[in-house]
Amino acid sequence: MEKSSDLFGQILSHGPSQSTLFLILTKMKEEGRFREVIQECHKALGFYPDDLRLRTLLAESYLELGFIGLAELELAKVTSHLHDLVSVYKLQAEIYIQQQRDEEALDALNQYLALNPDDQNALDLLRKLEPALEEALSDVSQMDADFAEVEGEKVEDKHKLEAAEIPEDIARIRVEEVEEKPSLRAAEVTEDVVGTTSEIEQDQVLEDEEIPQALERAAQEIIEQESEQ
Repeated sequence: MEKSSDLFGQILSHGPSQSTLFLILTKMKEEGRFREVIQECHKALGFYPDDLRLRTLLAESYLELGFIGLAELELAKVTSHLHDLVSVYKLQAEIYIQQQRDEEALDALNQYLALNPDDQNALDLLRKLEPALEEALSDVSQMDADFAEVEGEKVEDKHKLEAAEIPEDIARIRVEEVEEKPSLRAAEVTEDVVGTTSEIEQDQVLEDEEIPQALERAAQEIIEQESEQ
């Protein structure tokens, strides 16, 4: 604190520029040195009476110390100067209108009309801007609507595609599973049936072959018996 105090004091004693003076006093105010700020502001305003930043800093310092009346007095001086300067906003709006920068012109006019709401010339300028601004807003709204519609269609198409693809894949997998399982079962059943049939047919063939042989043996036995007699 002491070092900064000494440094600030040295700078102030050497007559700093207007901008440097404001920066030094702002730092002093942040350190809570309100009385010193008030003293230095009074000195500086003797050289720069129209410096609204210094006068505002003075009003803030008064307010911090509880001198509300003095703060109000300084702010009244500030606002009176601002009222004289606010016409630059209307001039700025006229420049923007000529450059077809309608939104910036509207902002400048609003700044001006906030302090001069009855200025007919400014109100006329505002009326000239309204159709262009409404058209611009309409175009923006239409663009937003078109964009939303396109995005909505994309999302809908995506959902449709997903809905179409997923069941098809599932259906294909299920069909393949169903087709595979019956085929295996059919093959197994057919093999069993064929095997059983083959066994039956084989037994039948054996039986067919044994019948003649039995008849032949019986006939042979009869002939042998008759021969013996």
